[in-house]
Amino acid sequence: MSNKNRTMGVVAALGTAVTAIGTKGSVVGAAAEAAAPAVNKTVEVVNEMLEERKRLVAVPEVGDSNFPLSLEQATELINKNSLEVISIAISITDADKKYRNYINNQVVETKPKVGQKVEPGSSVLVKYITQEVIDESKRIYEENENQKAQRAQERLEKKAQKAQKAKERSEQKAQKAQEQLEKKTQKAQRAQEQLAKKTQENPEQEKSKQKINDIFGTAKKKVKDISSHLHKQKDVEITMDETEENSST
Repeated sequence: MSNKNRTMGVVAALGTAVTAIGTKGSVVGAAAEAAAPAVNKTVEVVNEMLEERKRLVAVPEVGDSNFPLSLEQATELINKNSLEVISIAISITDADKKYRNYINNQVVETKPKVGQKVEPGSSVLVKYITQEVIDESKRIYEENENQKAQRAQERLEKKAQKAQKAKERSEQKAQKAQEQLEKKTQKAQRAQEQLAKKTQENPEQEKSKQKINDIFGTAKKKVKDISSHLHKQKDVEITMDETEENSST
């Protein structure tokens, strides 16, 4: 009998018990009387299920990549657990970089899964990998790594180009500033040359300017001498006046 049928039997027994409880006059007595068959049925079902579980066998561990097993080794182990094997190679379209380090005919997975309980004599589908798929998986992995390296190189090149452009802009600014400084220096030099040229072309004007300065200096000195002389004369007159006043007295 299947688990489903047993469960339906338990439900039916419990339904009968509930109905009986509703129709009996004494609730306690009716409950005890009605529940007895259901309880017995439940115990019977549980015992049968326990016995069945004892009969079930678990699918052995055959697909652990850390402890790889070949199809031959996995078949032997599964058969020892009273199970049959149906083997199938994975398709080339299932190639993946995770399979690149697998060995030829290595078991990849099982259905039912490892550890699942099944009836003795059940068939277990075992998927394994071929060298062709392993080679394709390696190619996929190498291609991905090359693409990563290429993208990394492109990022480096972009950074280098960006740094080069920044350097060129800085050099252009420095060059422009240098050119402006040179223009200002040349302009100042031309102005100095023009001034020197004018001085050389008009020596008489420079002499006249110097002569005027000399005359102005001489005149200024004479004015100072006259002013000093006047002060001295005034002091003499004041002294004479004081002498005359003293004499009169």
